[in-house]
Amino acid sequence: CIDLERKDWPFPWEEFEQRRGSRKLVLVSLGTRSSEYGNTPARFLRKVFEVATRCPQLFFVMALGKGRTIESVGTPPENVMAFPFLPQLDLLERANAMITNGGLGTVKECIWFKVPLIVAPCRFDQPSNAARIVRHDLGRRVNVGRVSVAHLQEAVQTCLDDPLIAENIAAMSAAFRGSDEQERWIEGLLSQGTVTTSA
Repeated sequence: CIDLERKDWPFPWEEFEQRRGSRKLVLVSLGTRSSEYGNTPARFLRKVFEVATRCPQLFFVMALGKGRTIESVGTPPENVMAFPFLPQLDLLERANAMITNGGLGTVKECIWFKVPLIVAPCRFDQPSNAARIVRHDLGRRVNVGRVSVAHLQEAVQTCLDDPLIAENIAAMSAAFRGSDEQERWIEGLLSQGTVTTSA
């Protein structure tokens, strides 16, 4: 259930490529509803800025979210580009890791593109999604309100470097992409009358 054909946000690709160079890419987004979480997201994004300052060998692209200005977060270091919204699918094709609140749509998209996750759940289904990410060793979980800069940096580096995480997310991605088996399973349910359809 990933819309790979959706029309996405514009993005300055030429500037991005020039500034990124050969550095590994970390994508950052706390979701489309992050403005509902009070001041916690802005404080968390400031910590991401600090991690970026400590890790000049990495490049970060950040979604600020609806209604949030860059001024509310601070001055981004050289290796950060920040925008209200991002073309997430196109960036995930290039990303090496993602810092996310753990909404199910983003989790599925990261798995599809084999991008390890650093999950900082805020509310709704996000804590349980984060638990599953940790259970299947597809990334790491951090506390969005209390994580230290050092711990966040460690989680990012682990997701970039741990071969087991890379192996697990590649295997999960292969399962996602195994559409023939999934189609047969759905067709089996339909033929048994387990699932009903409507026009």
